[in-house]
Amino acid sequence: IKSPTGKLYNFLEWSGTQMLAYDIDTMRRAIGAEKMSIVGYSYGTQVGAVYASIFPQSTDRLVLNGNMVPIPDKAELAVGAASGLTKA
Repeated sequence: IKSPTGKLYNFLEWSGTQMLAYDIDTMRRAIGAEKMSIVGYSYGTQVGAVYASIFPQSTDRLVLNGNMVPIPDKAELAVGAASGLTKA
């Protein structure tokens, strides 16, 4: 991504499950919650697990309903998601 000043930014450096966990903790602090409870389905199981791993002191209850491969093949995951979207 190129800014109006011409500086280049790599969007992929600031995306992903770990960055989402940091965003969730930022939200937790913004609302003044001491701890966060998370219910995760599908990809949410990975998000909840990563959040609890990074912020165990800020995790209250954690329900993970499903599973994800810990290190998914991103190309295969993208193809499967695209296939599902085209059928919807």
